[in-house]
Amino acid sequence: MKKILYIFLSIFLVSCSSSKEVKIAKKKQGDSYPSWFLEPSQNSNFFVGYAENFWIESSSEEFAMRNALENYSRFKGVKISGERLTATSIFQKGSQAFYEETPLNNYRNLKVVPISSFEFGDNYLLLSGFSKVTNFGTTMQKLSKEIPSDFENLNDSDEMKFAVGTASLENYSREFSVWLEAERDARIRLAEKVDSKISNLTKTFNGISESFTSTKVENVTLKNVQVLKRWKDTESKLCYVLVGMKK
Repeated sequence: MKKILYIFLSIFLVSCSSSKEVKIAKKKQGDSYPSWFLEPSQNSNFFVGYAENFWIESSSEEFAMRNALENYSRFKGVKISGERLTATSIFQKGSQAFYEETPLNNYRNLKVVPISSFEFGDNYLLLSGFSKVTNFGTTMQKLSKEIPSDFENLNDSDEMKFAVGTASLENYSREFSVWLEAERDARIRLAEKVDSKISNLTKTFNGISESFTSTKVENVTLKNVQVLKRWKDTESKLCYVLVGMKK
């Protein structure tokens, strides 16, 4: 009898293990993303949210919708500050610190609805909007092997200023965190182009010190900054985000 129970228990464990492996395999990320993610619509009623891919999809959706609203608030307006820091040690030359302040409370009462989602590995991407869209088709788009020219030829037009932000996959355990950091980096680069005072705070920081004194702070507010394109270099493991803002 014990032998029979052992056999059934072994079969059950193997079955559970196999089914789990299949589920994980289905979520492995290849070289394709939804087109609404790589080349977002310039309709400001659509915006992307990120979250961890939980076992319960409704939880992933809830967190992603919350993040989508945060990203929308950054689109409406974000204050970026550059601060020159001088260390008390004579061996320090100075540094720069950038941080964002987003008036999220102004948009907490907005109603956000899911439109389309994409999950891979531990990541969950959600396209959100303010109204439901019927018959929305998701087209998958393959990553190009070479960096798109739009990320290299940043020629500002009469109407728009452009900037590119990057972040490394090697610095984060979740890819969606990398995309968020690349978007933040792009906004900082844009702030440097918009206001020369921010750009002039750039200094090379040498050494390490725990004691700093702030010597100069500059602020700039960016409004209607849109993500225009995203691209991932699978070899260097860098994520690129191209943003634009009307002058």
